[in-house]
Amino acid sequence: MFFKLEIIYDYSKDDINEYRHYLKVERQYIEIIKRFWGISPVYILNNMNTELLEFLKDYTDEKEGSLLKSINDQTKEYNGSLLLYEKFSVIQLLAKLSLREKLESCFVFPNMKMILWINGLICKVFLGDNHYKELVKLISTTHGLYLRKV
Repeated sequence: MFFKLEIIYDYSKDDINEYRHYLKVERQYIEIIKRFWGISPVYILNNMNTELLEFLKDYTDEKEGSLLKSINDQTKEYNGSLLLYEKFSVIQLLAKLSLREKLESCFVFPNMKMILWINGLICKVFLGDNHYKELVKLISTTHGLYLRKV
């Protein structure tokens, strides 16, 4: 079976096979983020605001909606600064919405000197220290994804 190179969440819903493939790839990305989070705390900068919160309610369930409200409150309180998130449920939700192109997020892993900018199923990786390059490659390929140098 052949799948498109880039799968866009909204369009994949029309075809059950493509949607399942999308969800599989999304889980791969989230597993990778989980592994990085195990190595380093994660600070996240996102474009959350009250208007966007209303829009995102259509893409979340009730539990995720309450998490989004707390994220929005924190974002307002700290004036859109980088925020440390310690609960993986919050990190996972922000990653999921970013992978689905509903939210723009920048994940900063200070111990690894790494930044992930997530926009759809494309994730830009910025490494400040090549010491972690092989580890990032290993984690990515172990979960079925690869790094491409641009």
